[in-house]
Amino acid sequence: LDLSKIESGVVTVDNAPISFDEIEEFVELTFRHMADHRKIDFSIDMAKNLPDYIETDSQRLKQILKNLLSNSFKFTEKGSVDLRVFVADRKRRFNSGVLDKASQVIGFEIHDTGIGISKEKQHIIFEAFQQAEGSTSRKFGGTGLGLSISKGLTNLLGGAMELESELGQGSTFTLYLPLNYDALSEPQDSATSPINKENALPEEYSSESDKGQKPKEKSVKAVLAENRLNLTKESPWEDDRAIIKTKDKVVLIIMENPHLLEGVREKAKAHGYKYIISNKGSLVHELVNKYHPVAVVLDTQLPDLDGWKVLDRLKNDLETRNIPVTITSVKKQDKPLAYKLGAFNVLGLEPNRQKIDQLFGYVTEFIKKKHKDLLVIEDSTSDFEQIEAILKGDDIKITHAKNGKEAMKHLARQKFDTIILDLRLPDMTGFELVTKLEKDLPLEEVPLIVYSAKDLSKEEMVKFKQISKGIILKTATSPEKLLDLASFYLHRSLKALPNDTQKIIKQTHPSASIMMGKKVLIVDDDVRNIFALVSALEDYGLEMITAESGAMAIDLLKEHNNVDIVLMDIMMPEMDGYETMQLIRKNKDLKTLPIIAVTAKAMKGDREKCLEAGASDYITKPVDMGQLVSLMRIWLHETEY
Repeated sequence: LDLSKIESGVVTVDNAPISFDEIEEFVELTFRHMADHRKIDFSIDMAKNLPDYIETDSQRLKQILKNLLSNSFKFTEKGSVDLRVFVADRKRRFNSGVLDKASQVIGFEIHDTGIGISKEKQHIIFEAFQQAEGSTSRKFGGTGLGLSISKGLTNLLGGAMELESELGQGSTFTLYLPLNYDALSEPQDSATSPINKENALPEEYSSESDKGQKPKEKSVKAVLAENRLNLTKESPWEDDRAIIKTKDKVVLIIMENPHLLEGVREKAKAHGYKYIISNKGSLVHELVNKYHPVAVVLDTQLPDLDGWKVLDRLKNDLETRNIPVTITSVKKQDKPLAYKLGAFNVLGLEPNRQKIDQLFGYVTEFIKKKHKDLLVIEDSTSDFEQIEAILKGDDIKITHAKNGKEAMKHLARQKFDTIILDLRLPDMTGFELVTKLEKDLPLEEVPLIVYSAKDLSKEEMVKFKQISKGIILKTATSPEKLLDLASFYLHRSLKALPNDTQKIIKQTHPSASIMMGKKVLIVDDDVRNIFALVSALEDYGLEMITAESGAMAIDLLKEHNNVDIVLMDIMMPEMDGYETMQLIRKNKDLKTLPIIAVTAKAMKGDREKCLEAGASDYITKPVDMGQLVSLMRIWLHETEY
C-alpha cells in the first residue's frame, strides 16, 4: 500500500521543523533494546556543527530511518550498526535539482558489518520484492519492500540515497536531505522523482487563467497554517447548537459519512431531539462537557481519530461512561466486542432508516425508563442479600432467581439490562444454563457477569468462550469489582449514586492510564511492524520489550518473569506464532499469560486455530489500534471494566 501510494502520487508531504535531538532520541528509543538483546554494538554520532532543526516531513524521515536501520539489524548477526548524522560538504554535487540548490544538505549515514551486498545485486535491491540474497528470505523473513519504499520517500522529500557495500564486509546507506525543502513550491526533478507528472500542484492552488503555467508558490508556513485551520473545521452540516435551550434533549452525532449522517439527523429530529454534529473524534469530550447530550451516535470511521478509541475513552471516564453510545459502521464479527466495551447499541456498515429509527426508539425508552432491570441468579439467599446491599439504588430494580429453571422463566417474560450469575446452582451448572440461554434466548446485547469467589481457570474461560459466542461475558471476584462492572453495563450515572457507592467505584475503577507500567512483549519478524506498535502504544505508559522470532520470544519470557501480556505475530519464518504459543503454554507458569494473536490471515477457522494453539484472543492486520488497546485492557485482569 505504501509503495502504490508513492508511485501513484497520492502521498503528500507535511513539512515541519524537527530537532536533531528528537531524531536522536527516537532512534535510541527504538533500537537500543534490540542492539543490547542481540549483543550488537550500536552508536549514534551527531555532528557538533548540526543546526538545531531540519525542515522536512518528520513522519516520512522516521520511516526511512526505521527501514534502513531495521535492514541493517536484520542482516547483521555480529559486529556493529552505526548511525552518523552530519552536514554534507557544500562543494558536493548530487545531480539533484533540489539538493544542489539547497542552502545546506544533511547526511544520515547508516553503516553495518552485516552480510553485505554483491556488486551485481546492488542495482536491484531498491526494486520492489527484491533482497540481496534470495535464500535470506527463509532465514531472515521480510518482503523486500523496505528499501523500495525508502527510495520513493527519499525522492518525495527532495533527497537522494547512496549505497556502498561489499559482500561479507557490510553495507553503508547514506540518506541526503535538504535542510529546508518546500515540497509544494519547488517541483521535484523528474529524473529523481517516482511520481513524474503526478507532482503538479492540485488544481485549487491555481486560477483558471494560470492553468498551463507555473503554479503560484506557497510557503511551508502558509500551507501548515492552512492545514491546521482545516483540522479545526468541523462537519459542514448545520446543527442546532445556536438554538439549544436548557431543557432540550441533545444528541451528539460524530460522523463524516454524508449518507448515514443525513439519516441519523433526520430521525433524531423526528424523535424530538436537538442535535450537535461534528466529524472530529478529538472534540467529543469537549462537546459532551459543553452540551451534556443524552446520547451519542459515534461512527467508527472518522478522519482524525479512530472511533473505537473514542468509545474506549468515553467508557473509561467515570464522568461520561453512563451516556448511551451507539456506534456505527461496525462489521458483524466486531459487534460482540462493541457491546463488551460498553456500547449501548450497534449499527452495521450500512444501516437502513428503519434501523436508525429503531435506534432513537431505544434511546427514548432508555431516557424515560425510571430504573434499570437486573437479574441476579444466585441460590444462596445470604449471598443474594449481600449483592443487593452493594448494588441497590433508586435507579435499579433487582430480580432474584434461585435456580436455572426460575431464571429461564424470568428471561422468557421480560428483558433485563444485565445478568449476574453464580456458577453453582442446585438444578444445573452455570455452564449448562449459559448453553440453554444461548440456544433458546439469544442474549447478544445483554451483559452476563459471572460472580464467583474464585478466579475462573483458563480451561473454564475457554469453555465459556465456546458456549457463549454471542454473550458479553465478564467475571467479578469481589463485591467492589461486581459493583463497578454492573454500574458500567447498566449505564448508571456516578453522580446519582450514594456517596459511599461513588467512593467504592472510584477506588475500584482504573484511571485513564490503566495500562501504565504494564509490561508487554511484542513478537514480530518484521521490525517495521514492531516499530509501528511501539509508536502507537508508547503513550499508554507501557513497558515494552520486543522479539523478532519465536525463539527469541521464549528466551525473553524466561529472562523476564513479569511480562503481563504478549502480542504474537503468526506468520514468522523458522518458528511461526502457533508453534511459539504452544511452547509458551507448556510452561506451567505461563499458562494464564494473556496472548493476543496478531495475524494478516483472516480466513474462516483462523480464530479457533489461534485459540487452540494457546492464544487468549485474536486480531487481524492491518491492526485497528483502537480495538487492540481495548483487547489489551480486557485481558489485563487488573484493568477490566
